Amino acid sequence: MSKLRFEPGSEYLYAYIESDVDSYEIALGHWQEIAAELFERGLKRVLVHENIVSELSDVETFRLASELRAIGFAGVKIAILDVHPTHQCSTEFSVLVGTNRGLQVQAFGTADEAEQWLLTG
Repeated sequence: MSKLRFEPGSEYLYAYIESDVDSYEIALGHWQEIAAELFERGLKRVLVHENIVSELSDVETFRLASELRAIGFAGVKIAILDVHPTHQCSTEFSVLVGTNRGLQVQAFGTADEAEQWLLTG
């Protein structure tokens, strides 16, 4: 089962993803929904809080991170919070790929750190 919910802040969108399984298709769907919500609300900052038990393969991670600009994340400041410490390498890899493709993205260990980064600059 996979759930995505939004909580708007005054200056950024909070997106919470909870799932037992993950795949490229599921992840792409979530990111497309987040992009649509950002557009609808006129926001350019998002905190994506991931609580996903499984993780994408390196190939899927690379593919997804490479496509984020095209689906609506150009010019969007993206903070990622992943509650599973075992996903750290995968999350760091996705940040590296996204950054190399011109995204403004960073991973964080706490929501406070993510929010502080989102609201600066």
